[in-house]
Amino acid sequence: MIRHLAAAAAVAFAIGAGGAVFAPAAAQDGADRSDRGSADRSERREKRGDRLKQRFDRLDRNRDGALDETEAKRPMTRVFERADRNRDDVVDSDEVKALSEKASRRNSARGGRVEKRFQRADRDRDGRVTRDEFLSRTPPWFRRADEDRDGRVTREEIDAFADRPQRRRRGGDQE
Repeated sequence: MIRHLAAAAAVAFAIGAGGAVFAPAAAQDGADRSDRGSADRSERREKRGDRLKQRFDRLDRNRDGALDETEAKRPMTRVFERADRNRDDVVDSDEVKALSEKASRRNSARGGRVEKRFQRADRDRDGRVTRDEFLSRTPPWFRRADEDRDGRVTREEIDAFADRPQRRRRGGDQE
């Protein structure tokens, strides 16, 4: 019986000692993962900032160093025109479905976003989205970047917006 107790004590000691030996390594591994997570976030933030600055440069066609809402909505106009196959300035559910399927072939998540964007734009819930309905909404990134609320986003505002951490938005547009 004493042998069994001694053996059990030796096993318990070995497990305890092993845990003490491996605990610092596990803690270090967790710290490495935490550092990687921080580096990943930093890298994603930097890439996002670069994309925003490139978008700004593309949209600032008159090169005045600022975007107004019309310039910011240019991509939205192109999306609407792609969807409006019959050129009647109204996008119906069949046209949305066709655009969504085309977008899904390129990227499976994109198709769902197309449908949601048009659903949000359908203010009167008649199943049809007019050009005015679709373009009535200011792009979310533009609203958040326009710090002084003057209806224009300057290069300085977009740089500041690109450099600050962003909260995750539920169901928000990326456009």
